[in-house]
Amino acid sequence: MLFLIISIEGETSVVTAAKKEDKKAKKVEKKEEELDSVEEKKSEDIKPDLSREEADVKAKNTELQDLLNEKKSKIRELTRKYTELVSENTKKLEDIQSYKEEISEQYIKLEKWSQQMADLNQNNAKLMDDIKISNQKINERDDFLKEKERQIEALSKKITGVEEVEDKVKKILQEKEDLKNINLGLNSELEKLEKANKDLLNKSD
Repeated sequence: MLFLIISIEGETSVVTAAKKEDKKAKKVEKKEEELDSVEEKKSEDIKPDLSREEADVKAKNTELQDLLNEKKSKIRELTRKYTELVSENTKKLEDIQSYKEEISEQYIKLEKWSQQMADLNQNNAKLMDDIKISNQKINERDDFLKEKERQIEALSKKITGVEEVEDKVKKILQEKEDLKNINLGLNSELEKLEKANKDLLNKSD
């Protein structure tokens, strides 16, 4: 009887222990289910937040992409304007250089022309001096001829011998003819000088 009681108590203890373990297992399982439920709820709660954040990120990314495209467009426009300005400045610099070269050439021509004018003025001055000298010589020859004519008239009155007078007259007339020839030569030289002076003046114009 004692054995039976002990046996029954032992079985009861085993059963009790088994029940406890079963309860414990159920509690653990319940806790796990609760944890899973909490995690699932958290996941469901997080999903909308993630979707909103993703949408915000996409919107921000789109905004940044639009801004980047706008900046790229501005950079392209500025680059185009810069290229145009560089091209215009290059053209202007080339024109300025061309004008400088042309001005330099004109200065060289002006210097050359000024030198030619100086030489021409010097030649004209010399020519005018030569003309004055020639005119002076012509006047001197003319005075000399007039003096010879007066001498002829005086001799014609004073000398009584016809032959002597004729000889002297012939001599004087010959001298007069010679002087006329000299005078013609001087006149020809004067004409040449005047023609040369006129040609020089025409060239200077």
